[in-house]
Parts: sequence; structure tokens; C-alpha cells
Amino acid sequence: MDNHLKRHLKAVSQLYNMGEEVFDEMSEYTVKHELYKEVLALCRYNEQHQKDILRLYSKYLDDKAIYREAALSKLLPHTSKF
Repeated sequence: MDNHLKRHLKAVSQLYNMGEEVFDEMSEYTVKHELYKEVLALCRYNEQHQKDILRLYSKYLDDKAIYREAALSKLLPHTSKF
């Protein structure tokens, strides 16, 4: 419903709250609607999910030729806590 009403942030939040079984669907939704920063905030307590979303965000930044931010996003998973 929220997707049809263009409330993408609310829709992705609901997907995230549904748990691990829909993480791939949530990731695809994140890419489709470019919600990387918002989803990173949702995933702040799950290090593996953050790494997965950061990989997607890094690819997005590379594709958009935003190389400095892409490079920084690739470094983040290698820090102890982000």
C-alpha cells in the first residue's frame, strides 16, 4: 500500500521490520528507490546488513561517477564500527 502511495521510506521500513526472509526484497527496493542512506540507518544494529547495503550503495555511487564517496563507502566496512 505504501509503495503505491509513493511512501517509499515507510514501505522499506516495513520490509526491514519483516525480518531476514525479505532482506533481498528490501535490498532490491532500496536500489530501485535509491534509499541507501535511509536503509543504512535502519540497519545500524546489524553489521552484516549494513555491509550488504554499503556494497549496493558503493556500486550506485560508482555508476553515478561519484568516485570520492564511492571510495569512502568501500572503506567503511573495514573499520571496526561504523
